Amino acid sequence: MLFRSSTDKINESIEELDTEHELPIAPLMAGFNITYLTQILATINTAQIVFKTNDFNKPAVITPVFIGSADVDSLFLVMPIMILEK
Repeated sequence: MLFRSSTDKINESIEELDTEHELPIAPLMAGFNITYLTQILATINTAQIVFKTNDFNKPAVITPVFIGSADVDSLFLVMPIMILEK
């Protein structure tokens, strides 16, 4: 999964994370507010999450993955934002 953050032409950050997929997937470009994503990840106290979305303009559901400990039922919903191509 490739994450790209850009505030203008000067400030840009790109990070790539290893992911696991259940099904073969086509490339998908979706935009989410980085502030909301970092708040969700700061709330989740686990190294793995499940990130599900059906399309670039649909909400994403984020849930924590707890391995070897008591599961805590948490579900986070984040709405997409429009990506403006430059």
